Amino acid sequence: MTGGVNSCTVGASKSIILKDEILMRKVPVLILIFIICFGLTAACKTADLPSPLSPPPPVSPSTDSTNNGDVSAEPGPPAGKSERHQLADLYGLPYDTSMDEWEPVTFTYFCVSANQPPPEDNPIIKIVEEITNVKIDFLFYDVDSKLALEAMVTADDMPDMAYFGDGAAAAIDSGHFMPVDELIEQYAPQLRVFYDPWWELMKHKDGRIYTAEINGTLTGTQAVMWQDQYAFWIQKDVLDHFGRAPKDLNEYFDFIREYMELYPEIGELPVTGFLVKTFDERKSGLFDPGYFLAGNANWGEAINTDGNYINAGISPAERRTAEFNRLWWEKLNEEFRLETFSRNSLSFDYGDYIEQIAAGTVLGMFDKGSAFKIAEEILIEEELYERTYLPLALTFPGVEPNYLDAVEFTGGNGINFSNGISDPVRAIQYLDWIIDENVQRLLSWGIEGEHYYYDENGRIARPDLQRDFQNGSNWVHENLGRALLEMMPKMQGSYPSDNNPTSPELSPEEHFETLTGYDMDLFEKLGIYTMAGFWGEPKQRPVFYPYRGLEPEEESEAWVAENSIREILGGRMLINMVTAREGGFDALWETYVEAINEIDQNPLMSFFADEAAKRMP
Repeated sequence: MTGGVNSCTVGASKSIILKDEILMRKVPVLILIFIICFGLTAACKTADLPSPLSPPPPVSPSTDSTNNGDVSAEPGPPAGKSERHQLADLYGLPYDTSMDEWEPVTFTYFCVSANQPPPEDNPIIKIVEEITNVKIDFLFYDVDSKLALEAMVTADDMPDMAYFGDGAAAAIDSGHFMPVDELIEQYAPQLRVFYDPWWELMKHKDGRIYTAEINGTLTGTQAVMWQDQYAFWIQKDVLDHFGRAPKDLNEYFDFIREYMELYPEIGELPVTGFLVKTFDERKSGLFDPGYFLAGNANWGEAINTDGNYINAGISPAERRTAEFNRLWWEKLNEEFRLETFSRNSLSFDYGDYIEQIAAGTVLGMFDKGSAFKIAEEILIEEELYERTYLPLALTFPGVEPNYLDAVEFTGGNGINFSNGISDPVRAIQYLDWIIDENVQRLLSWGIEGEHYYYDENGRIARPDLQRDFQNGSNWVHENLGRALLEMMPKMQGSYPSDNNPTSPELSPEEHFETLTGYDMDLFEKLGIYTMAGFWGEPKQRPVFYPYRGLEPEEESEAWVAENSIREILGGRMLINMVTAREGGFDALWETYVEAINEIDQNPLMSFFADEAAKRMP
């Protein structure tokens, strides 16, 4: 990193400086405890960011823009307005005369996060500070939230505000943080309206609200640009050849086999039509496709089918022997006999799997995008864009895709005010100001006429020069307000007033403009804007979703049942079914079903039901 220094030297220097400052003010005591007593990793991080690029000159929006305010021309403010009021007017930000009485204040804000605070000279942050007379002194440390809380309590040194991530409940139970519901009700009307859909879910077990949420607060609609989740992936050149996406599973394999016949080799290497992932513990390339083909969400071991979302409707045993699995494995057996994939590929380890995909010779697979990302990065580096992949949300006929989870509000993931906060009223008023739509837009997109403009359709767009600048995370950190917005209450999805996306990353149009030339041409041919164009819409889930990740206590009856199923799935039964000769599939299926059904599932079902009940509000 340009401008960096030796990380260990930085750590040592910080410790010395902190020791010298202990007698000067209390906040460094907390940091010192982290660094010396708890071995904080943040102490060995590179000290300096690269110097930011020079900010670009203001760019005027197109003449036919529906909203083309020009920030370069300062309007003559009405007489009697304070300078701070005039500055707010200049940038279209909220301000009332009561804010004239806001004296300068600094709030310390401790965050369990790997983020970095915005630099002092960040122009957007300076605008916010000047208008509100509020400075946020960020203390970012990538540590365990429990250790962070223990250090604060031990030092008797609490910050004004703290973000503990999913450790907020424990922090609240410690008794060191105050309720904020009455503060919001009395002093933050915009924030109260914003939180209304989740107000009841925000309450702690004592019925009070302690956390000003900053995550999972979906507003309007949220377009999916990209997800590293499960899908049927297909090489882009296959889609380019046919000019459209396959409409179902049968056509998916028809496309692949026809392409293989035309191009049996790629780069002088033999083509693999479909790669089945079998090397991991879950054998996800075998187990999961039938589940999604039948329209199920990614619940995990059990499936919930009752309308009240209380009990697991289908047990792990029933899931594994469900008709959708039989249909999937029977189809896979058919494709094996048609030589869409080879027996040899079923014994690949992870290295073989990635190597095959990175060679550009695999036409399709079912997997998470994150699982083969490293292979795609190699293809992109070699500019083999046609050999990269697009996700398909394939289902059986008449079934609606259900692959993607919508943004969910989980609660307990935001800002906690310590009992000793210097001015809780002013702090909640500041959050109320931050949640204003115009402030949100400033922090996320920047200044209208300089960082973005409105096109003829009223959609937010960025000039090409700004896209180039903002392609670098350092430039964004140094010049825009997203570092502040990330740790504040925020709209996530689209703005209420005009349905524009709340960030460039959520804009299909901006996403399209950042694509390679190859992808732009292909997407136009296919009629899509984004990498997720064929993935389907995200779906809302119940509060306690999913069952995956729940682990029964070791040696319990539920644990025994779960491991008995895993032993069967980890054996040869599935591989034998997939590679069976013509006419041999049915008998192997029956043997498999009998083995699964011999396992008593009742303890495991009770475990899932009990865990689901615990998550209910």
